[in-house]
Amino acid sequence: MSLFSIPEPPQYRLSNAPLAQALAQVRFPLLASLESMSGIAPLQEALRGDFPYMEQEKTKEISLVVGPAGPAAGPSAESVTWKFTNDNDTVVVIGAGSATLSAGASYTGVADFSRDLSTVLDALDSAAVPRCDRLGVRFLSLAEALPGEERSWDNWFKPEIVGWAGTEAIQPS
Repeated sequence: MSLFSIPEPPQYRLSNAPLAQALAQVRFPLLASLESMSGIAPLQEALRGDFPYMEQEKTKEISLVVGPAGPAAGPSAESVTWKFTNDNDTVVVIGAGSATLSAGASYTGVADFSRDLSTVLDALDSAAVPRCDRLGVRFLSLAEALPGEERSWDNWFKPEIVGWAGTEAIQPS
């Protein structure tokens, strides 16, 4: 029973849903071992049933320091993340301090997405991730302009929600 005695709304499905991507991200304290093949192996085993394919992705990180003397190159580093996928194009990306579940066209509903997220959380638990510092879920939708009215979506959302995408910096192609 809800606090305000509001009835549960009925479930519905849109025939042409605007959902482009569903994302869930877990942040946890850094585990350097997750950047090595031997460190990720327990997570790969835990995820193998639902996400059997794994790829290593390396990212070069370069910092630029701007001070009174002008720009100067700062330290650079390389981070390693692991991309797990399945035949449904659902993706899990795991790094030293985060795990992200992403479903685009493969998103079939909250039940399947919740099940996949539960699988990821169970795998993190089995790999001795000590705690969750942050958990976030986002659903990204497309808002297409009305026929003959370019950028009509500018008027549908508050500027603080649209951000720079709603400015003149982005011109229609």
